[in-house]
Amino acid sequence: MASGGWSLANLSASAAAAGGAGRVVRTAATVAVIAADYALSTSLSPTYGRLSPADADAALSVVHTRNAGRMRRLCEANGGLYIKLGQHAAQLHFLVPPEYCEGLTPLLSACPVRPYAEVAATVAEELGAPPDEVFASFDRTPIASASLAQVHRAVLADGSTPVAVKVQHRGLRDAAAGDIATVKALVAAVHALFPAFNYSWLAEETERNLPRELDFLNEAANNEACVTAMASRPELAARVVTPDVVWPLTSPRVLTMSWEPGVPLADPAGVVAAGLDPAAVGALVADAFAHMVFRSGWVHSDPHPSNVLVRPAPAGTAPAAGGRGPGTPQLVLLDHGLYQQLSPDFRLEYARLWRAILLADVAGLRRGAEVMGVGEHYKLFASMLTMRSWASLSGEAPPAPTAADATDISGVATATGVTKGASGSRLRAATAMPSARQNNVAALSTPPTASSLAELSASARTSAVAAAAAQLLGRVPRPLLLVLKVNDNLRAVAASLSAPPSATVAASAMAVAELLDAADSRRGVSGWVARKWAKWQLVWRVWAYAWSVWAARVWAAVMVWLGGGANEGRRTTAATLALQA
Repeated sequence: MASGGWSLANLSASAAAAGGAGRVVRTAATVAVIAADYALSTSLSPTYGRLSPADADAALSVVHTRNAGRMRRLCEANGGLYIKLGQHAAQLHFLVPPEYCEGLTPLLSACPVRPYAEVAATVAEELGAPPDEVFASFDRTPIASASLAQVHRAVLADGSTPVAVKVQHRGLRDAAAGDIATVKALVAAVHALFPAFNYSWLAEETERNLPRELDFLNEAANNEACVTAMASRPELAARVVTPDVVWPLTSPRVLTMSWEPGVPLADPAGVVAAGLDPAAVGALVADAFAHMVFRSGWVHSDPHPSNVLVRPAPAGTAPAAGGRGPGTPQLVLLDHGLYQQLSPDFRLEYARLWRAILLADVAGLRRGAEVMGVGEHYKLFASMLTMRSWASLSGEAPPAPTAADATDISGVATATGVTKGASGSRLRAATAMPSARQNNVAALSTPPTASSLAELSASARTSAVAAAAAQLLGRVPRPLLLVLKVNDNLRAVAASLSAPPSATVAASAMAVAELLDAADSRRGVSGWVARKWAKWQLVWRVWAYAWSVWAARVWAAVMVWLGGGANEGRRTTAATLALQA
């Protein structure tokens, strides 16, 4: 069998390369138990086939929850790469059932702490002496721990300069090759047993990115490249900073950086206690990452809430998105191990795709999906990019379920436009043309409704959607995989801050409009008019939405001031509070 295939030889090679057969055996045993549980609970169950669709879905949810717990415990026991993969899986909302996303979410914040003896040994090997000789002081208890490393506070030998020292978990580099081989073998096994589910892209991306993340010299270089990428907008560069690298004390497994105070975005109460407005912080995060994706192309690919600190900006800092004056936020970006350089051509096509989504241009969206290699899955693609149902994005009426859909024991996948019929997964035409007045700048700026989230949750449970999503992710350009991960992380940041999505939408829309305007080659008076009209189509929607929110606030205040309209004012305020720009 070809390298990376499912065979005992590959599993044995994995164990040898990893230097520990325990992880391989534990992984294989867990996967076997999970497979047996699904078989015994569904296809081999004497009662499952007689359940109503609703009862079958409820029973399957229990099985999903049970096995999500097994997967989480496996990741925790194996550590390292497995925790990182579990964290990634927790955000794959269209690829795994919601129970898995929920069950694996604790991995995003709960990582093992290695004993100080291991840390000291690694520092000695990398820097030539133990921590107590290299630094004036070195805290033995880490201030943070992640899947690949932990961070300790220290003071340089000058006795006055505080630093943060990131030390890689011992043994990870030796185990990486074996763990990657094991993951590739298991992915091949899943594909052999269930041909519709091909996750080879996940194994390939892990094999490509993990060595980069395990090289802290690469991370230090990424850190400095981020500073350079921000420099094209001085007002933003003053508001989005990174730690300074202490190069003489940095090596492949030890990274020494300036100590940067701040509150993690994962601590919303701390953000408020620091005198900062969460909405202003969310706007600054949105502006920073819109700049990375659509302007510089140098994209921090792991901006989860614990990897971004915020603090009041120093006096005299130039204002940017997020407000001005007292309480103006400044971001500190951490963990620069994983970056993606987006080419100008990719950024242009991605901007065109987002313009089509924001303008509800179905034809343009389909063309953009075709460029990305997934034209037949354009509806699902749009839902995965936005985490919204196709009906809410297009203005189309959701199609009525068919008899074939009803036979799918996992549920009906109408929210994304993917259904399962006799010929397998297919896209079904909607029953109505999109509304000419559909404004997705406003629609995406509003938090999704409970019913919309319920539709997406139901869709994620269906085998048709999961298979189509796996196929889609295997065909898109590789840079898009990390961009999708960034989108998921930014949604997590907004959720942590309880911030509405309007800031992200506005920042992205303005960056898209500027990029496409600059790339438009039409010349002459007619060309200038056409370019500015194309740009204005996005800009006025952003302004109109911001004005509508402002007008709603003013109306609520007027109703309260007039007296007797307090209830109306409260209703208006409640209806618009989540729409804050």
